[in-house]
This record gives sequence, C-alpha cells and structure tokens, in this order.
Amino acid sequence: MPRLKISIVLFLYAVIVLFPFLSRFDPYAIHPDHILSSSNATFFFGTDYLGRDILSRFLYAMRRTSMTTLFVISTATVCGLLISLFAALSRIVARGAYFLVDMFVSIPIVLVLIFLASFTQNQNVLLFIGQSMVFIPLVINTSLPVFLSLKTRTYYFMCIQHGRSPLYALTKYGCAELYEKLLVQLPVYASLAIAVETGMGYLGYGVQVPQVNLGVLLAESRTLLFENLGQFLLPLAGTSLFIASLYVLSSALRMYSLHRHA
Repeated sequence: MPRLKISIVLFLYAVIVLFPFLSRFDPYAIHPDHILSSSNATFFFGTDYLGRDILSRFLYAMRRTSMTTLFVISTATVCGLLISLFAALSRIVARGAYFLVDMFVSIPIVLVLIFLASFTQNQNVLLFIGQSMVFIPLVINTSLPVFLSLKTRTYYFMCIQHGRSPLYALTKYGCAELYEKLLVQLPVYASLAIAVETGMGYLGYGVQVPQVNLGVLLAESRTLLFENLGQFLLPLAGTSLFIASLYVLSSALRMYSLHRHA
C-alpha cells in the first residue's frame, strides 16, 4: 500500500509537469471574442477577463509551482545541512545558526518582502528568500540535533582515532542517519513552501508579470467569484490537492520506512 500511494502521487506530479506541453492554448494568449466565457467545448473552464483560457493558465501555474518548489527544496536543504554541519563543529557557528532560526521564525515574511522590494524588482529573488525563510530553519531544526548527538557516539570517536577529520566523520554518519528522516519530512516542508508561494503570489510577490502561479490565479478570480465560479475553485482546489498529496506522500514514505526496518 505505501508503494502504491507513492507511485500515484509521483504519477500525478509527472502529469502536472508534462501536461502543460500538451495544452491546447497558450496561457498568455488573449481571445478578445471570448472574454469571461463560461465552460464550453472549446474552453473547458471558461476564460478570464482578458479572454485567456483558465485551464491552460492553471496547468502552467501548477507546473511553475512544482518547479520552483523543487528548486527551493534542493537549494535550501543543502544550505541547511551545511549550516548544521559546521554548527556542530563550532560553538560560534552554532550560536549563529540558532540566531538565524529564531530571526527567520520571529520576523513576518511579508515585512521582509516589503523591505526587499524597495531594493530589487526581481520577483524570483523575493520568492526564493520568502520560501527559504520557512524552509532553511526547518532543515536546521531537523539536522542539527542529529549532528550534535553523533559527537557522543562511540563510532564517531573511533573514526577520529583512525585519523579521520571531525568533518568527515559527521558527514559520513550524519548523512546516513538523516537520509530517511529528511526523505519523510521533505514533502511536508514542500507543502509549506507551496503555501508560502501561493500566499506571496496572492499579495503580488514572487512572480514576474505576465507569469502566473496559484496565488496570482486566486487574486485574479476573487473579483469574478459570481461571474465565473470555476475560475476561483480551480486554483483553490489545485492548491489544496497539491498540499494534501504531499502529506499523503510523507505518510506513505514513513510507512514504507517502518515496514523496511520491521
């Protein structure tokens, strides 16, 4: 059953990534003769106030969210692991790491984005910073206790006595111990990153015009709620499905790990 759940979720994400290439319409193409059209055989979910196909824009928004979240997860995981690794070797770095975590957790992301927006108009940079502020502290809180606990283990001291450096010992044993734990937690962290991106897009941050993400679609549809309900429900359902599927994936990976060690 865990393998089936994992396969289904991964298949859904493969469809999300690949299906926009098979879409009938360009998500940015304007059809002036079909402004605010309802669902029909040509536009399955209708069109928006500029005549753009809602389904095509939704599929491209899902794909963009998938790709940006994957990039942030990869980059932030590496950064968080490196910070935790060097924090386990140095008290000064450890204090800085805990200060970084406390600062990221306590400062509202919106205030940071408003401040940074006065220095840069690159929305991709704002998106990366906003998601990293959520993701890096989670990786540090997961990995740093593991690295610190390794320094009390017998095999760590034996590795040092055989001439290996502390950095090598922590990297070797820490990554092996963190592998399954991070594999289970990363889908949950990714769901938080998707929620952050959607919220940023709704507020007008993290996406360069005319590109779209799920938050932008929700923001565009809030004024057309009664004219075209599908335009509002589609990105809302997509975001909910996105986050729920990641929790299902995390649960399936946890069950698979438990069965493998049973």
